[in-house]
Amino acid sequence: MRRVLFVTAVLPTPPHGGERLRIRNLIAIMVANYDVALLCPPGELDESLSDELHSRYQLPVADSAFVEKCLALSFLLWPRRSWSLSLKRACQQFDPDLVWFDYRHWAQYVPIVKSLDRACVMGTHNAQASLSLKKAKLLAPRLRCLPVVIRYIQECLHEQFLFRRFDRIVSVSAADESYHAGIVGHSTKCVTIPNFVDERIYRPGCEVPRRHDYVVMTGNFRSFQNYYGATWFVDEVVHRLTAKYPDICVGFLGIGASGLFPYHTPPNTKVLDPVDDMAYELRSATIAVVPIFQGEGSRLKILEAFACETPVISTSVGAKGLLVTDDHLLFANSAPDFVEAIHVMLSRPSLRSRLTSNATRLLKKNYTLAANTEHVKRQVEELTGQTGPLRVDSDIPRNHRRGEI
Repeated sequence: MRRVLFVTAVLPTPPHGGERLRIRNLIAIMVANYDVALLCPPGELDESLSDELHSRYQLPVADSAFVEKCLALSFLLWPRRSWSLSLKRACQQFDPDLVWFDYRHWAQYVPIVKSLDRACVMGTHNAQASLSLKKAKLLAPRLRCLPVVIRYIQECLHEQFLFRRFDRIVSVSAADESYHAGIVGHSTKCVTIPNFVDERIYRPGCEVPRRHDYVVMTGNFRSFQNYYGATWFVDEVVHRLTAKYPDICVGFLGIGASGLFPYHTPPNTKVLDPVDDMAYELRSATIAVVPIFQGEGSRLKILEAFACETPVISTSVGAKGLLVTDDHLLFANSAPDFVEAIHVMLSRPSLRSRLTSNATRLLKKNYTLAANTEHVKRQVEELTGQTGPLRVDSDIPRNHRRGEI
């Protein structure tokens, strides 16, 4: 059986927020088809994931989140020694056929993998340098934009000079694939595996009572695009909604939501951080909103809402990267547009039903784990076919199997 070492700078549990969800879903496909070892930061994995892994290795991180951010900024162009040692150790002990890097910046570690004559993949979540530039413009001319500008310059250098080291670059949308192909000058190196969800964790067929005036936004609110979108929605939309619907409740659900309103929660709003049961919250909501005005890639929050049969109202940028039209959701790009769309959605149950039916069909066709299993397998099997004969399980010392190292 082929062996894949999955390397990421994000602990994939709990499975909340787009980056964790994508990582978790990719691993779910891989563990069902291959022997998989995980190299990631320390922290407890939930039992369902831990039991499926062949081995787990740890990337050392700083105790302070601020120090870790500074280290991440300092090592965008050359490897961190402690991480190089961890990667070497995992490769030597697990002996993978393929190393799949995912999320953040990994090209500076590729020579370690190549020294073992193994293939490597870079799984991207967006066009990172482009996203950093948008963040810098949003923060300018404040001093806070300086670290973002430095990061943007380093990311441009990383992409321009190091990305070509990977055997394959996986994007989440056709636009991102085109962006990466333009950088590496190799269209055959770049492929798209869209964001997708595992329908089974969203309670298909489960009857959860809908709260008529409950509107939700989900996501990782530590990311600037979600933070900006949520605060804009409160400042520009909520007070207009309450004029029409005095009892309406707008929920902000996800990592970092508690930091949106540090002093007091505005009227008619609700914050959940952490979220114990995202499927329940989405299924109990009447509408999911996506007020995103900056971003690359595609939004898993839309696919989660589709999986929970919750109708969606999104900006054009929020829906970017997904094959959606106004047959699947409503578009709104200004505060009056959002108020009108929410009013139409609340007053027309037949519209909500039609949109969710169309969205469910689109989801099943393009954006589920089952629909994307072959895409992931194709990349693994094409690349491992180039790396020499596969080894059998008995080649790994017994004490390294199913262990945490």
